Order: sequence, then structure tokens, then C-alpha cells
Amino acid sequence: MAISENDKAMIKRLQDNLSTIRNLGGWSIREFADMCNVSPQTISNWEAKDSSNPMYMGNYWMIVAALGAEMTKRGDDDVFTKLVTYILSGEDNEKSYEENTKKIATLGQTAKGGASSEVIGALAATLGVAVPIVGSILIGKSHIPQVIGGLLVSYFASKK
Repeated sequence: MAISENDKAMIKRLQDNLSTIRNLGGWSIREFADMCNVSPQTISNWEAKDSSNPMYMGNYWMIVAALGAEMTKRGDDDVFTKLVTYILSGEDNEKSYEENTKKIATLGQTAKGGASSEVIGALAATLGVAVPIVGSILIGKSHIPQVIGGLLVSYFASKK
């Protein structure tokens, strides 16, 4: 079965931001691999965009499920939850996506260096990331199931 352009875009968006998401979550490659039920080498390959080990839709949904569980633990107001929700939403245009991806990567590197959630949140605001994220992503209490549900609905709607 051929993969649709929409599926390719969803996978690309996740893969482009995978190391940033991992860093924001505070996980080593091994810890993140364990969460996603894959080998550390697979995570390394995906982060390096190694074409000999591509990410498929099944992998995408497995990672989204692991992230959803973590976001539920952290809560709606956590910076990690807000940034991952933004990354996965795909509701921006290409220019703002590229700009925000660079800003979020900076936040990921800061998190990798051991910065606290409060520092990451303050830096996000300084970079101008937090305002659009908070404004467009938070859709009420317990939005995480809605976001993941929305991703599933969008995915299956594109299959019709």
C-alpha cells in the first residue's frame, strides 16, 4: 500500500523534530527508545533521517501514543505538552513552521543542557514561541485526547 502525501508530511514533521521532542522530554536515546518500543539505534537513525531505516505510519502512531501518555502525566500547562502539541498539530503554514521549528530546536538544546521547565517556558516566551502556541493550541482543560483524536480523525479522513 502506497503512503499518501499527507502521511509523508506527518511523518516528516515528527521526524524533523524527534531529537527536539526527546530533548524537551529530558530522555536519553535509550529511554526514548524504550518508551517507543524500538531500539536506540532506530531512534538514532530516525533522528539522523537515515533512509535505510525509514519511519512508517505504524512507528508514527506508536510515538504519538507514547508522547500522549507522557503529556497526560505532565498536564496541559507543561511547556513540553504545549510544544509537542504544536509540533504534532500541523496547523501552521510552511514559513511559520520553519521559523518555529528553529526556535523549538533551540529550546530542545536548552532542555538537553539541563534547564528546568520554568527556564524553557521563559525562553519560549522570549523567542516568541509561547504566545502562538498558547493561543492556538490550548483548547480547554484536558486537550490532549482532543489533539490526538484530531490527528486520528485527520488521518482517517485523508484515507477516504
